[in-house]
Amino acid sequence: MRRAARILVVDDQPANLALVRRILDPVGFDVSEARSGAEALAVAQEKSPDLILLDMHLPDMHGLDVLRRLRESARSGGVRVAAMSALATPEDSNAWLKAGCVGVIEKPIDVRGFPNEV
Repeated sequence: MRRAARILVVDDQPANLALVRRILDPVGFDVSEARSGAEALAVAQEKSPDLILLDMHLPDMHGLDVLRRLRESARSGGVRVAAMSALATPEDSNAWLKAGCVGVIEKPIDVRGFPNEV
């Protein structure tokens, strides 16, 4: 039996965290949450997620700083990270992809298509 893919969702808005969990839990993902960049770094070390869904506009640090620090860690350096943002310009999206994100998910989240994006 395969283990469920572990996903860390990083967002400072509780409603966004709840929505992502409500969408991904029923389809079999093991979802963890973080509400800040610092918490995301700690949870990533503890849980070793397969994918991080990272809001790029967090209260304590920018998503690119979180991504850079994840990459510097031996334990989380290879984790796949998808950027999430309600304010993404095409230039932002290109910068995030160039920095190492595997994709960009625009908010508000498309509830029907979201599990396939993940």
